[in-house]
Amino acid sequence: MAKINYLALARAAVKIAEDKKCEDVQMLNVIKLTPITNYFVFMTANSSTQVSAVSSAIEQEFKANYSLMPLHRDGKPASNWRVLDYGGLVVHIMDETTRTAYALEKLWSVSALQNKKVEDSSMPKSKTDKKPKAPKTKAKVKPKAKAKTVKEKA
Repeated sequence: MAKINYLALARAAVKIAEDKKCEDVQMLNVIKLTPITNYFVFMTANSSTQVSAVSSAIEQEFKANYSLMPLHRDGKPASNWRVLDYGGLVVHIMDETTRTAYALEKLWSVSALQNKKVEDSSMPKSKTDKKPKAPKTKAKVKPKAKAKTVKEKA
């Protein structure tokens, strides 16, 4: 079985979405963020009819040119949100209200930024970076115990 090029599939989904007049088409690489997929493609359709048309076009193109069927589909053909799961690629086709409400690409983008910050902070420092030295402190001296005096009774 040939290895699937999910980046090529994601680009094909973006092209189909743009050809079908979807708006705000975005592709996110999430390989380093999650084991569930490599790429997400998000797009906004103007109606449930367009959601269905774009979903069908992607399925037909992938079947004809890549011999691939989705592993899972979610959403009814005439719904406001369809998901096509190809394993390494998950395509979300949503109407504007649904996309704004869920803001999935923002969720994954924030995760990507946070992941980058973690990677940057864990990178090895250069040889010129020096560890800060601990401040020198004086040794603590215990105060001498006071001598006990015994008063004699007269």
